[in-house]
Amino acid sequence: MIRIIYGHDIERINRLTTMFSFCGLLWLFASIHLRDAVVLLVVTGNCLIWVRYLAAPKANAIPWLIVTNLVFFSGLALLRTEFAFVPIAMLLGAVGSFALSTGLGTRRRLLFVLAGAAILSLAAATYTDLSDDALFALSRGSETYSAQANEQAATGSMGLTLIVNQPLAVRLPLGLAYLFVFPIPFWSGFQLETAASLFKSFNALFFYALTPLAGLAVVRIWQQRALRNRVNVFLVLVTFGFALAIAGTSLETRHFGAFISPLFMLALLPDLRQDTERRAYRSLLVCLLGLLAAVHVAWILLKLAA
Repeated sequence: MIRIIYGHDIERINRLTTMFSFCGLLWLFASIHLRDAVVLLVVTGNCLIWVRYLAAPKANAIPWLIVTNLVFFSGLALLRTEFAFVPIAMLLGAVGSFALSTGLGTRRRLLFVLAGAAILSLAAATYTDLSDDALFALSRGSETYSAQANEQAATGSMGLTLIVNQPLAVRLPLGLAYLFVFPIPFWSGFQLETAASLFKSFNALFFYALTPLAGLAVVRIWQQRALRNRVNVFLVLVTFGFALAIAGTSLETRHFGAFISPLFMLALLPDLRQDTERRAYRSLLVCLLGLLAAVHVAWILLKLAA
């Protein structure tokens, strides 16, 4: 994917290597949650197929897209039932990238919007009729993770307490933000009670550095028409679309880890060899760290007052 999007860019390849080396979620997958590692591989493969197609769309590639997406659908349904929707969501992201990218007239843009609405309606109807087990798994999974979150909150995870039990309209934006800074406080996993919590705490520190890069990429795509191409729009849609889906269901960061590859591709967009991009990144990083410092101070004060 990095070569398709950015060419043979050594600086970006090295940055991607650093990201994969220091991501705590990937440490978690490699050591404990091996099923999640396989899910990550399948989701990344699905993303690669779409990135390759969107970079150079051809009509004769459509049969190949259909076959591969059916394979990915079957594989993900086997690995984790509630993830069977991922290929459909990728398809919607691809259609959305055509509709939102630059270079299309109003009429063609409207056609892609209508196509996306039709695909979504058809997928919802088919999924409801044929996949009761999957829908049950989604509902049961959300309830199970919410119960687990409340148990953790009872032992000191106040962040989850303030998000999990909120209405969906509140939970989605707060949960989306929380996925990128979990856990609060970040040192909660350093008690060495479980390796999983330890890796998640390390991942929080990694995400503190990664999130401003991804945020800067979204800002640049929004600001610069030349960057608003199909691939970049697709990466934004699938990254934050899946993040919202997880925020509204399990709010489990390791589930978000399955979609880490498109997030990494986005974070590679800012060219840190340019002074303006480095300064913009540092500014966003300082703002994020300042906000997180305030949140952690508030957490400490609430703990002392309890």
